[in-house]
Amino acid sequence: MARILFNWEMGAGMGHIAPYLETAKQLVSAGHEVFFVMKELQRAERFFHGTGVKYLQAPCHPDFREGLKTSALYAQILPLTAMESEVRAVSPR
Repeated sequence: MARILFNWEMGAGMGHIAPYLETAKQLVSAGHEVFFVMKELQRAERFFHGTGVKYLQAPCHPDFREGLKTSALYAQILPLTAMESEVRAVSPR
């Protein structure tokens, strides 16, 4: 069967992941291997316990665990989440 990957590397809570839990469980029941890549693995362990869903650590800058500073643009958030080398955005003037 297929390997399916869901990714949410920035949020600390499960609000962006919870809507996909039922779908993930159905995929596992159908024989697929389902992974979530996320920042907070301790929360993932409690959230996915007994579902058959696997979870992996997303890249995370050490300072990110202290929380985001106020940011106006997505391009300002990326460097705080270990995505700095991927940022190529130019702010509009």
